[in-house]
Amino acid sequence: MAGLARRPRVRYSVRVILAYDIGTTHLKGAVVDAGGRVLASARVPVRGLPAGEPLASEVDPDAWLSGLALVTAQLGLRERDRLKGVVVSANGPTLVAVDASGEPVGPALGWQDRRAGAEAELVAEFSGSYLDESFYLPKALWMMRHRPLEYARTRWFLPSAEFVDFVLTGHAHRVNSTPAFAEFFWNESAIRRVGLDPDRFPPFVETGDPVGAVGDRAAGALGVPEGLPVFAGGPDFLMSILGTA
Repeated sequence: MAGLARRPRVRYSVRVILAYDIGTTHLKGAVVDAGGRVLASARVPVRGLPAGEPLASEVDPDAWLSGLALVTAQLGLRERDRLKGVVVSANGPTLVAVDASGEPVGPALGWQDRRAGAEAELVAEFSGSYLDESFYLPKALWMMRHRPLEYARTRWFLPSAEFVDFVLTGHAHRVNSTPAFAEFFWNESAIRRVGLDPDRFPPFVETGDPVGAVGDRAAGALGVPEGLPVFAGGPDFLMSILGTA
């Protein structure tokens, strides 16, 4: 941390991308040029909440926002007019439920949370395909059954990267990197059949799609330049494959 703080600030010679990754143990940020060269990078630790029951894995979503603000400060952004956009990647399947204002209604259910075994079996019965208990739709159904007050307050179910996108832009969406993954994110035909409200699940966008621009409140709180275009990222395992060519 101290070493990063003393690093000379980078002058950008070309247009560059501001990228973030929400990992299980660290939140990372980097400034990357068009050729893939990392011009600046930083990271801060991210810790999950104490497990209150077996198979639980929860995270405070506000910890991601605090970490993102710290990482942005460490990057020492200069010549902001050369920044072309921002993109967020994250671990998954991690599910965040937020209210209409974008505030989390409770802890995020981390990708390691495996309490939704019965729910996964029910969703699989109606969708016709196997779903692991860690996947998004079983988690949403588990919340409806076991945390009804949180479910009642929920406006959107969002994966972790899309939660950050929503904070940045105010627009809700779900990134689907390939049509083959739609069944695993949330099966559209199964949502109603298991009793969930389909209006709580935002529309799909594809990786690389523009999803909005950084708003003034997010810019003030997180240090990300206001008006910077935000582009859909993708789950960390797919982004790492792209990153390693």
